[in-house]
Amino acid sequence: MFIRYPDFTGGDSKYAYAAGRIRALETRLLDRHRLERMLESESADAALRSLQDTDYGTHMADLKSGAEYEKVLESERKAVYELFRRLCLDEEAQSVYFSRFDFHNVRVLAKAKVSQREPNGLLSYHGQFDPKELREHFEEEKLDHLPEHLSRAATEALEAFHASGTSRLLDVVVDRFQHEHQLSLAWRFSNEFITNLLRLRADIHNILTLYRVKWLGEDYKLYDNAALDGGFLEKDRLRAAFHDPWESIPSRFTVTPYMEIIEAGGSDVINAGSFARLEKGADDYMMGYLRLTKTVTFGLEPLYAYLLVKESELKSIRMIMVGKMYGIPPERIRERLPTTFASTAKT
Repeated sequence: MFIRYPDFTGGDSKYAYAAGRIRALETRLLDRHRLERMLESESADAALRSLQDTDYGTHMADLKSGAEYEKVLESERKAVYELFRRLCLDEEAQSVYFSRFDFHNVRVLAKAKVSQREPNGLLSYHGQFDPKELREHFEEEKLDHLPEHLSRAATEALEAFHASGTSRLLDVVVDRFQHEHQLSLAWRFSNEFITNLLRLRADIHNILTLYRVKWLGEDYKLYDNAALDGGFLEKDRLRAAFHDPWESIPSRFTVTPYMEIIEAGGSDVINAGSFARLEKGADDYMMGYLRLTKTVTFGLEPLYAYLLVKESELKSIRMIMVGKMYGIPPERIRERLPTTFASTAKT
């Protein structure tokens, strides 16, 4: 087990131009000071206007109010995805990332089928396969016409639903297939940074799921189904932690890099049923891994990290805007905001 983060090596010279472009774009990322200005704004309209002189300002020309902030976020998301597709020279790396939207669509369509509802507005167009075609295959009950990895996920997800009568296991199955597909792509691509990223995510997912399932009072079988394979943590450690009393769980992770996350947020789950600090700790830990790409001179790593950093930035803006619209006090929003990429100290 590594001390803080697993090692990786960069240095693919074909990404020299991309790395230079990303270094310039990193200077325009929102820092903590900018997010604080949003937090202290008097209204949602004022919070959004505070981004006028950033990259988000280019998407604000036709906005009527801050309530339309999602249009700004979606426009910026599309711009970042287009940039990544232009600069990423490895199809496998693109597939690792964008396949998640295809699995999202499988999840949406499977739930729509079992609930006999329309998936209006829920399908994503950022994946690698046309969502309209995916929908047709579901409606015509021709799941075998889907790409193989999506066909297997859809088939087993629907079987899990019919066997249990709950969409919870449907989600579990799709999550598992998505992780396995992305990790298999990363292993074949042989990029240490992306492979490590997915394995770290599996560990984080398993820790958060352990706390959620245990807090809900569910049995180990549900946790075992929901836990992802391929992480760095041993299954025996996770199994033992699940069966431990609450106060003994942290001791199972004392020699792992995740102890800090559990110490910070685990007690809130036990004492208040709140997962906010646990989830923030997980987000901050993953951001720390992305920051390691700052030392990579050139390679795919800075480009891939930038994509994920922008996703985190969009998440922070959405949290602030929702908070402003519903009158949530700034201090409550602040304690949930992930650490920014530009940060050099814990927040």
